[in-house]
Amino acid sequence: MKKETKINNDNLIPACFVPLYTLEDLVKSIQFYTSAPKPILALRDKSKRRLFVLGSKVHNVRLVFFFDLDPNDQSKYIYYKSADAISDEVVGLSSSIEKNSNNVQYITIVELSRNIFKEKKIPPILSVKIEDSNSLIKALIAKSIDADTLGKVYRLKENNKYFIVALSLLGSDDSNILYYSELKDLKAEDLKKGFIKYDYTNDIVEQTDKVGDTSFLYLRIVDLKEGFSFFKPE
Repeated sequence: MKKETKINNDNLIPACFVPLYTLEDLVKSIQFYTSAPKPILALRDKSKRRLFVLGSKVHNVRLVFFFDLDPNDQSKYIYYKSADAISDEVVGLSSSIEKNSNNVQYITIVELSRNIFKEKKIPPILSVKIEDSNSLIKALIAKSIDADTLGKVYRLKENNKYFIVALSLLGSDDSNILYYSELKDLKAEDLKKGFIKYDYTNDIVEQTDKVGDTSFLYLRIVDLKEGFSFFKPE
């Protein structure tokens, strides 16, 4: 009889799990605007197939974003194409890579044979309120330009108010500081839009479901199904 290998819990990754609303949110939570996007991890049990994306660390605990699929799902890839002036956003699951799929990115799903995480709570961290949400958005766009990527911001609901949240504005120097701003006068249709665009020429910020117009600057919006457990707004 084969002897079962005992797992040392010290080798597991300390993780704070964050559920997401949609598969689109999971894709937007990774830095996939490159020629080789990072893979998405998967772990299956009797009730679900859970997809994971590893986020940043907060107090040495890894944020792990997840979205659940049907337990019988056998997909090997997630495909994604951003919306533009001609077509809508496209995201889905696939068992193969289609040939001649213009402007579509395929992200590999890596199936794990066993759990690699141990859940750990993150105590409340320093949360800094930014009164003007547009100034926070502009700062994040500037940071993403410096990093040569399409930046992201988290959107969540707390106490019947909507907020945008950023983990770090300055890089490693403030990796344990959360910046947030309330989204005031938010319209119902804005909650369906997955990007923020900034018209630099006219200094206008608005939410959108289209990207690709090079006259604007953009941020991804990742909608959290539950707020960060360590975030307590004023």
